Amino acid sequence: MLPTVILLEKIKDITDNNEIIKIAVDINNLKIQGAKEVALESIHALEIYYSEKGFDEGFFKLLNLLQNLRPTQVITYNVLNIIKKSIGKKGSSIFTILKSRLISAQEKINKNLLTNIIELGKNRLTIMTHCHSSEEIRALIFAKQYGIDISAYVTETRPKYQGIKTAKELAKAGVKVRYIVDSAAGFYMKKVDISLFGCDSIKREGIINKIGTYMISLVSKEHNKEVWFVGDILKVDLRKEVIIEMRDPTEIIDPELLPGVRILNPAFDITPWKLVDKVITDVGTYRKFVHLKNEFNRVINSII
Repeated sequence: MLPTVILLEKIKDITDNNEIIKIAVDINNLKIQGAKEVALESIHALEIYYSEKGFDEGFFKLLNLLQNLRPTQVITYNVLNIIKKSIGKKGSSIFTILKSRLISAQEKINKNLLTNIIELGKNRLTIMTHCHSSEEIRALIFAKQYGIDISAYVTETRPKYQGIKTAKELAKAGVKVRYIVDSAAGFYMKKVDISLFGCDSIKREGIINKIGTYMISLVSKEHNKEVWFVGDILKVDLRKEVIIEMRDPTEIIDPELLPGVRILNPAFDITPWKLVDKVITDVGTYRKFVHLKNEFNRVINSII
């Protein structure tokens, strides 16, 4: 996360459009949450810029800035890379193509999660989930509307408490929600059928998601519960480096209250493949990275 003052300096060197500036600041400060929402808003910012100045040097500076605001959320990185590579052939139509693809992918994720739930042979399902994933929530609501009786244990997700948003959205849809502190995951795990998470990045090393996901996955396996992730195939991350965003320590505590103490605030962790039972995407359900990688390459080639 960039300090807001530095981000404003960088973006005002590119554009003075207040809507673009607000989008960038809101992505940086987590006011825009969910990897897909960040991707969609990034496309929108580029559309606004293009409508004013076209594909000039500033367009690509803005693209690179947006691409690196939330480096762990690879879907934005991948989508903006597609824009870079497609402009020569597709021009501004690539904005509409990508937005349509991201939105239609959700419908397929919904159906694929429902299929996996039905295959469990249950018309009642209790899950444990962590953080806030719009893809996961929409898919769960779809299953609820289909007729699956869903209950959820939702962790608070410190230090930003994204679990509050998850709990509100699920409860509003009629899901039975129990809101718990992160450290109570083990205490309640025996009451759930599966642990279900969204994901920020699908890598060779494992699934990157909100800090705490790895811990809950370990607890799940101790209780012989399956661990499922849901996400767009465009969340496959072929970058060699593993990028874990470190956020401001003040999100946890005022450093002045702990003089001489180094405060660590990683935003994400990695759940290794040995703990992952299913990755449910818009193009199918997988367990091995090699199959996800192949599908990712196929989808990218079909867009470009």
